[in-house]
Amino acid sequence: MNPIKNKKNLETTIDEIRNKIYNSDEGVSSRINTDLKRSIDNVYLELFERHIDQDTLMHYEELLVKKKITLDEIREELASKIKK
Repeated sequence: MNPIKNKKNLETTIDEIRNKIYNSDEGVSSRINTDLKRSIDNVYLELFERHIDQDTLMHYEELLVKKKITLDEIREELASKIKK
């Protein structure tokens, strides 16, 4: 590991910096959104056998983040759109 010296002459390792970024609010938010997108896309792929388009993904992601809908409700809503 390659230490980096800061102003206080303390050593900070690359792993420590990586962990700080990973555990920061932005890091957590990024991982949550990525997981949400993957979950929504998986539902869409399961139902329509293709990946979700960006506009639809953003729509459902926003609803999930705001807790206005659950993943199961997304599944039900999308399933209702399948032509019989």
